[in-house]
Amino acid sequence: MDQRQLVVKILEEILGVTSKKNQYFNWCVNRMFLMDTLYEENLIGESAIMLNWTLSKAQPTNIPYDGYLPGKYNCLFVYDDFFKFSSHRLKTLNLYPDSLRLNFDLNLYKSLCHVNSKIADSYQRNNVRKDFNFIGGANAKRALHDVMLDVRPIHHGLNPTFRLNYYSVFEENSGNVAKNIELAVKRNLK
Repeated sequence: MDQRQLVVKILEEILGVTSKKNQYFNWCVNRMFLMDTLYEENLIGESAIMLNWTLSKAQPTNIPYDGYLPGKYNCLFVYDDFFKFSSHRLKTLNLYPDSLRLNFDLNLYKSLCHVNSKIADSYQRNNVRKDFNFIGGANAKRALHDVMLDVRPIHHGLNPTFRLNYYSVFEENSGNVAKNIELAVKRNLK
């Protein structure tokens, strides 16, 4: 079992639910929608421009997330591995307005990006994408997808996306994964 699967399994046990891994949402794709311009001062559009997204070259694909938590949680769940804390992600997090409802600690995520962006930026550094055709393009694409996952669900009847991250889960409290996930649930899952 890899780290992601372990996190999902423990989270499901703590919450007493089975996440839906293949739940389809028609808005959870890497496309721009007219409604996106209305959300949080056009946060998605501003992020796309800042990250140099070439929309005309984007192939429509589903944006990956780790599961949908049904019932009273009614939210997407994302496990953020170490490579998600890139300089691109920090740029987008710095655009988040105070009014944006989140199920994770924004200041913690900014701090983790500051500390770990050099490592994250080196991960798949040479991988470019058709719609992010430059060195670091894979990281920029992940950062834009994360913005979409943070903004769109709350405008489509879901609660804010719940995020757990590698550093809080595996490096705090002597690596007591179950305890760390439980603490994150208590702190952030609203």
